[in-house]
Amino acid sequence: MIDDYPIFMSYSVSSLDFVCEENQGYKYLLKSTTTTLVFGSYIYGYLCIELRRVSPYKYYYYLGTTVEQTVNEHIYGRVAAVTVTMTDACNRAEPYEDSSFIMLVKDGAPYSTLGEASCTGLLANYGSVTVKDYTGATSCTGSSVVGCSDRTRQQFTYASCATSMVFSSGGLFMCMRATTYGDYIYLSLWNNDTTVDDSSTFRFTCMAISYGGGNAFLTVHPRYCKDASQTATSVPTPGIIMEFSSQTETCEQIVDGATYVMYIVIILIFGPLIIFGILVLGYCCKKKGCPCSKTSTWCKKKGDNSSRVTSSYSERQDSVTNTVFKMKSLPPLWIKHKRPFGPIVEANMIKPLPKVESLYSNTKGARLMSSKSRKGSLGSLFSFNYKT
Repeated sequence: MIDDYPIFMSYSVSSLDFVCEENQGYKYLLKSTTTTLVFGSYIYGYLCIELRRVSPYKYYYYLGTTVEQTVNEHIYGRVAAVTVTMTDACNRAEPYEDSSFIMLVKDGAPYSTLGEASCTGLLANYGSVTVKDYTGATSCTGSSVVGCSDRTRQQFTYASCATSMVFSSGGLFMCMRATTYGDYIYLSLWNNDTTVDDSSTFRFTCMAISYGGGNAFLTVHPRYCKDASQTATSVPTPGIIMEFSSQTETCEQIVDGATYVMYIVIILIFGPLIIFGILVLGYCCKKKGCPCSKTSTWCKKKGDNSSRVTSSYSERQDSVTNTVFKMKSLPPLWIKHKRPFGPIVEANMIKPLPKVESLYSNTKGARLMSSKSRKGSLGSLFSFNYKT
């Protein structure tokens, strides 16, 4: 739902509340929550917008509804009995001019710099600013503007200009979004005044900017840029015409100069170090092979004797006669070992073979084993293979 959207449907209605009636992609059809008495009929107001996201704090949209001549507003009005579709209300020719965008900024974002953008087209300081009304008949001189103290803000110092010709009491504007359309740069600005009255001061204004002879020529329209009818030298009412001259400094020169010095310092300091490192790496690769290659000795850990082992088994002679214990080298921890862990015991028959002795002693038939154990005996002593 949208509350208090500024739509002048009649002398008694200056804003409407809207709900979303239909949505198709970026397009939204909005319908007023109440009817309005216009020329003796109660009608609903419909508004088509195309909404785009810039950041979590900032959006912009285009009005997809043409201006209704009877009220001079972007509104589509119909009596309650008439069904209105998106095709009916979205009657503005497409594609929309890039210059005709309207900003939406999250409450509080401009004051915390979350919605600001570079003031493209006005990155300079000017010692003289001339202001004229939209007809060019009334003018005011002696003002100045600073755009380089902060590249996202414009600070105007007004001389004796009439209130209706400045659109701000404090003169501080924050840049919200810039786009180029045709021969002009269109820049949306947020007025940093604590309060605005929407008659002489406005929260949003839009500038159309061009250059010539070292000066900046621009027009300013309240709320949003007035489609293609606003250029750098012409603007509909209640817009104003401005000219910035006596340029004292450009922000690009300051930034580019600092950047150039920084690049020189980086090259002088780190350039020789990088070249030296490459030479050392090349020498070491030649002597020891490239790091971690098959022929390299770089990756051998201290005490690693794997290069001297010809078998995957390490052997040791155990105290058990005729038996050799062989321990297979352990695999890395991250590889599943399919075999149970433990030694592999294999028979190692010593030549000549040992004498086979009877399980019985030579003493008058006395048995060394019980009758139960004798039943399962094999009759001779061997060493066997087993695995644990």
